[in-house]
Amino acid sequence: GLFLARVEYTKLCGGRHVALTHAGADTFCRPVYCPTKWGHRIWVCSPDGKLKGEEDLVVQDIAGPLCFSGDVLARDRRV
Repeated sequence: GLFLARVEYTKLCGGRHVALTHAGADTFCRPVYCPTKWGHRIWVCSPDGKLKGEEDLVVQDIAGPLCFSGDVLARDRRV
């Protein structure tokens, strides 16, 4: 399957870059609670739909909209 999500905003939290999306534990229960067994691929596109180049990427955590510390889809990803 395919799931598309948009980064709503980014922030710096405890020295880490975090990208917040509308997709999180509410959509991806297994990857959030057991990321070593249920990994997934993440691609980053520009607003026109083209893949972003390496020079545009920043190492970030990708978090969802729920208000708990475990709502993290990925850690240390170049997005």
